Amino acid sequence: MINKKNIIEKGWGNRANFQASYGLKMTPDDLEEGDAILEAMQRQDRDAGNP
Repeated sequence: MINKKNIIEKGWGNRANFQASYGLKMTPDDLEEGDAILEAMQRQDRDAGNP
């Protein structure tokens, strides 16, 4: 399974860009929401059969 850091770096370059692309800030609550988005991406990747 691809890790969160790799998802961010591959798609957005850094966490701040990732957060901004979803209208989120770098606050604790928004970082938690960003983590939930990343976890959903990881599940989707896993369910698609990617190692």
